[in-house]
Amino acid sequence: MIAKNIQRLVRPTPAEANIRPTEQRKSEKGQSKAKDQVVLSNEAQELLQLQRQVAAGSEIRVDRVRQLRAAIHKGTYDIPADKIAWSMLNMWGVAPSDEQKQ
Repeated sequence: MIAKNIQRLVRPTPAEANIRPTEQRKSEKGQSKAKDQVVLSNEAQELLQLQRQVAAGSEIRVDRVRQLRAAIHKGTYDIPADKIAWSMLNMWGVAPSDEQKQ
């Protein structure tokens, strides 16, 4: 199910697809034929890579995902905003020291 959703997201919209002729060829009648190329955005490429990881059975823990979905559906999932904020600050390397945290 996840792979189907990712496939739907990976499919570029006409606005996202950068289609341009890359090569001109002449047919037997002298008319030129263009060869088209599609260039995916970085985001689409990342989603495609994620889809391949999911298909290969990567580190996605299906049990944990089911537990989280059930908790969200029941309204019992607690989002620890302070932990998320500190993790983001640490990730960016701008977290204050432990003394400032309190």
